[in-house]
Amino acid sequence: MNDVTSGFDPDTFLHAAITEESKRRPPIPAGLSLPGTLGTPTSRKTEGKKETNMGQTYVWVDVPIEIDLTGNPSVRESVGQDKVTLRYSFGLDMKPSGGLDLGVGKNNGLRILRDAVGLNVAGQPFMIDMVAGRQVLCRIGNRPYQGEIYDEISSIAKLG
Repeated sequence: MNDVTSGFDPDTFLHAAITEESKRRPPIPAGLSLPGTLGTPTSRKTEGKKETNMGQTYVWVDVPIEIDLTGNPSVRESVGQDKVTLRYSFGLDMKPSGGLDLGVGKNNGLRILRDAVGLNVAGQPFMIDMVAGRQVLCRIGNRPYQGEIYDEISSIAKLG
């Protein structure tokens, strides 16, 4: 494995002058369905900030998805990159006792992920790390934020 950071010194970076402009790439057009390869899932926690949920903890799962644009030359040309990594994220529904709620209609983001990779089978052991390296079909969405448009994964499905 090639470590691209082996020649990079973070301390030097913190004190270095950069003269090149940082440029934003154009977003992928909304509504496209493109194949993507799932990366290693991570989790994070957030705290509620509204009066109705202040102090409540929420658990999220983030799955990076590398989308290869070389199969769609017009999109590849407009975006200016061969590959783009976006993130599929979903919250987890927890039981009041603290465990994962696997009741009907709960944890739909997890169900969609498991369905998309063929691992939503009763009685078959499942661990979230099992999704890494598998392919899914990604529906691209666009989200406006502070006057700019950002692309995102609006949904995923089984490829093929």
